Amino acid sequence: MKGGSGYHVLYIFDMMKKIVHVMDPKRAHYNVVELERKHTGCIDRLLFALCKCIETFFNGWHVREDEFTRKVHRMMHEPSSSNDSTFYNIHCMWWFDGEYMQKEIWQDQLTPFRQQLMR
Repeated sequence: MKGGSGYHVLYIFDMMKKIVHVMDPKRAHYNVVELERKHTGCIDRLLFALCKCIETFFNGWHVREDEFTRKVHRMMHEPSSSNDSTFYNIHCMWWFDGEYMQKEIWQDQLTPFRQQLMR
């Protein structure tokens, strides 16, 4: 999801464990309380919409917004620029196992990673 400041944030919804994971590459070094505060409104809206969609389109599957916990992930890499946030989030999609990042990426690794994606 592209944030108001022109960069991308990744929200991962674990429907089995009922956790919303937040990957905010530009604010990678913010403290947990600040990250939670920054993302609460957006997560609330996304969870509301997701639960309404499930209720509408999936008979017999009942999900409530208040069942979900939120987990912000920080210190996974250096804070990114707005332009690089997409690549950091793609890296997270590749290497996040549902609980932890299995491989880190740092600024000096970003150009080779970007080139690998663009092949």
